[in-house]
Amino acid sequence: MIVFLRKFWLGLAMNRRHTRRVSLRHDINIAPLVDVMLVLLVVFMMASPTMKSAIHVDLPKERVGKETDAPGACLMIDKGGRLFLSDHPVTSQELINRLRVLPSVLSDGLSIRADRDLSYAQVMKVIALLSKNGFSKVNLVIEDGV
Repeated sequence: MIVFLRKFWLGLAMNRRHTRRVSLRHDINIAPLVDVMLVLLVVFMMASPTMKSAIHVDLPKERVGKETDAPGACLMIDKGGRLFLSDHPVTSQELINRLRVLPSVLSDGLSIRADRDLSYAQVMKVIALLSKNGFSKVNLVIEDGV
């Protein structure tokens, strides 16, 4: 046993004499961090369009052959007739002011998601307000199915 320990110790001592010291790098490798961040970015980009709004609106149901949800800004009108633009409550004057600064409204139009229990007159009042202020491209959103 003593012979083994002596040979082992001499072997370690010889290896220490003949080996070069390896210098350690003290900086952080950010490539894995960038990879993880890019994956998270793609995941959130894919998940964000599928997120539902916090405001509950019962849409009218009709059987249609194509998708009725148009791109662009979305105006929601709840059962009480309150207006919401991007999940934020707005008055009719605030609505017009905010829509003027959104360039996508003029090109893509404005989608209106009105509750099915609203009267026709309430929805037409909002559409007339939009039309009077130059927003003529309006899409009415419905649920597919009967």
